[in-house]
Amino acid sequence: MLGPLVLNVANRPPGLLATMAATLQEVSGGRVVLGLGAGGGGRRYVREQEAIGRTVAPDAVRRTQVEACISEVRRLWRSPGFLEPDPHPPFVIGARGPKMAELAGWVGDGMNTRATHPRLQELVTLARDAHARSDRDPGRFLVTALAEFDERWLAIGSPERAGLAAIGVDRLILSVPAPYDRRRITKAGRSLGQVA
Repeated sequence: MLGPLVLNVANRPPGLLATMAATLQEVSGGRVVLGLGAGGGGRRYVREQEAIGRTVAPDAVRRTQVEACISEVRRLWRSPGFLEPDPHPPFVIGARGPKMAELAGWVGDGMNTRATHPRLQELVTLARDAHARSDRDPGRFLVTALAEFDERWLAIGSPERAGLAAIGVDRLILSVPAPYDRRRITKAGRSLGQVA
């Protein structure tokens, strides 16, 4: 699988995002996972928005933007003459708190958060419950967790990996900092591909 983790919907119009995702889905042979988010809090996000001439909207407005973006992208993919990806990539929504986790379950096909989030179990439960209430199969809801590259995530049967599995995390995504060590990345790929 490949794709962004996660794109801030405030930085691209839905039409551009729909075209980008459909094109990537076509050239990748259907392997795209479309990670979207509302733009996290914190100084880095604020600086990013200021650099492109945008203000930071309140949390509720940003959540509404995520929902509207997903709705518009799905509408465009079904529109005659628009490049429709086959299959439609799943929307995995970045969630740092309960309201975004619920939104991820309600309108998304998955949720992503930090593997070390102190309320990880709560967020996963909220997202899966919201997905089930939306009359969609909760078993088809993808939960991914992001962690900084660390050897503890690589060991089969480690308490960290067992904890993620018990909570219902489907995939662990490791963030590898520069400089990139190809051997280390290959080792991680082999380890993560094994059943815990």
